[in-house]
Amino acid sequence: MQTAWRAFRVRVVLFLRPYGLTWALDHWALLTWRRRQSDPQTPGSKDHHVLVVCAHFNHADWLPGCVDSLRDQTFPNWTMVIADDASTKPVDEVLSRCAALDERVEVIRLAHNRGAYVARNTAIQSSKSPWTHVAFIDPDDVAEPGWLDHVLAIAGPDDGWVRPLLQRTDDQLRGVKRMYHGHCQTLFSRGLWDRLGGFLDVRVAGDTQLLFRASRLGILLNMKEGRALRVSQRCRVHAGNASRLKAEERKQWLEDQRRTIGAVNDPDALHVQPVVEGFTSHV
Repeated sequence: MQTAWRAFRVRVVLFLRPYGLTWALDHWALLTWRRRQSDPQTPGSKDHHVLVVCAHFNHADWLPGCVDSLRDQTFPNWTMVIADDASTKPVDEVLSRCAALDERVEVIRLAHNRGAYVARNTAIQSSKSPWTHVAFIDPDDVAEPGWLDHVLAIAGPDDGWVRPLLQRTDDQLRGVKRMYHGHCQTLFSRGLWDRLGGFLDVRVAGDTQLLFRASRLGILLNMKEGRALRVSQRCRVHAGNASRLKAEERKQWLEDQRRTIGAVNDPDALHVQPVVEGFTSHV
């Protein structure tokens, strides 16, 4: 009976989405959160170092703009790892150009295409930087200059996570289609990340499943979720977005994951051994 009800609820949400239901709920949630929070004015601590991971596949046209948005950050202590997930288009020249732009940018190439979540796990495992926090950006998106300063100020000194405020645009970064607190681009403290382990080896919705585990771990270990009050990243909406594919199957899987994770009472059971892929450093 519960399974049938969850499937029905998923279908209702997907049916109503084109009529603005999801957007209206996003707007209401954002206003509610802003009323409850104060906007921290102190920039991120210089004792912090953020590892920014970008899983890349066939987005060479947009990748340099993504890298430039990191170089424009007001917070200087970051390392960016671009993990090319065995792109099938010519990308060598663009990857080399991105690596040459800034010594803080590293590029690795996976031996086989394994999907964005394995690419992100591999990037984190590959990094030798002294990172205290990890965050994510997609190659077709750009970060606002104050992104890292703002989310680090919200995070403060304790273990936890901060969800970004995302602004959906068209493929030319024009207009505002939607604003909401996202999943994938979340900032995690290193202590929390080590307890979570990494992403599942799945093709879609692994970021949301990770946040389900973070939320349950936060309840069990008294860690709090933060949310950005200023726009963190501008995200292109286009036909190739993975989030637009197989919506019903994804939502039903997430409903099952939410229920299973919500019943976990052992913090160690929320740890996932991260699946990684072989890689080569790209120079």
